[in-house]
Amino acid sequence: MEELKEPFYKKIIASIKDFDKYQEFATQNVNSGIKYFLKLLLLLTIVAAVTFTVKAGQTITQTVNYLRNESPNFKYEDGTLDVDSSEAIIYEDSNNFNGIIIVDTNSEISEEKLSEYKKKLALYNNGILVLREKITVKNELINEEVTQTYKEIFTHYNIGNFDKENIVSYITTSKMITVYTSIFLSLVLVFAMLYLLELLLEAVTPMIFGYIAARFIGLKLKASNMFNITVHAMTLSVVLRIFYIIINVATGFYIKYFDTMYITLIYIYVITALFIIRSNLIKQQIELMKIIEEQKNVKQEIKEQDNREKENNEEKEEKDKPKKEDKEEKDNNIGKEANGEV
Repeated sequence: MEELKEPFYKKIIASIKDFDKYQEFATQNVNSGIKYFLKLLLLLTIVAAVTFTVKAGQTITQTVNYLRNESPNFKYEDGTLDVDSSEAIIYEDSNNFNGIIIVDTNSEISEEKLSEYKKKLALYNNGILVLREKITVKNELINEEVTQTYKEIFTHYNIGNFDKENIVSYITTSKMITVYTSIFLSLVLVFAMLYLLELLLEAVTPMIFGYIAARFIGLKLKASNMFNITVHAMTLSVVLRIFYIIINVATGFYIKYFDTMYITLIYIYVITALFIIRSNLIKQQIELMKIIEEQKNVKQEIKEQDNREKENNEEKEEKDKPKKEDKEEKDNNIGKEANGEV
């Protein structure tokens, strides 16, 4: 069946609220299902990238305010960061970005102190540990700690020595548009690969389950039909995930069993779609049987009518036969009389 010529947003609405459409979705070409899947992936990726880019902008703004008003002076020179503070600076925030920032650039830090910093870092989804020669970053997206030396980082980006004033001046210039663009494009790339893998894995099990369930209830569906049904059944889950990302990043609101609910919705939609398709096929079969029966009745009526007309014609012929014989006899007598006169 050819692809439905409908806008993407209408297909989203139909996939969420109109289960009768799933029979049409199932019979479309598999390319249609692939295109819909990729559009869902792109929508999820772009929304997530925009959301985290905006959050990064807010974090940078907060950082600027902190650097201007609260941060002690610091400078970076030849692979070493020096912060003008005799004690460690610890900034904990469980509301805005659910993270912790620890800054300790003292030349000598004991293993016990370093272990204490690592334990604090483990308590949060996001965290930064700034030491004299290296930095450790923990991010909820990667869910692991990454440690690099300043020399590795700044050499890669061709950044030389700097101090507090240099950083504040750079962040407040229009050059930050390039930074935000780079953040957005990087997030698009990361999220596209991440969500592609996740969505494919999340689609495989419901697809196999739906294929077996379809056979069990008497539906003979191809793998391509089941794929189309499954990708449309994922629509509500993906839409809810988009809203959850926005709310989670903006407010920190967390749903413990969201992933379980997310997968369960896909199964519910697949099973419901299969039963609706089966019900529609039964209705169509009943309608077809009625049409066939009606056609048989019409043919029978036509046959009976033809038989009646044939019988009527035969009766009429029987009635007209004596008259025809009398006429022929009369014509013969007239002929004889004529011959006698001659």
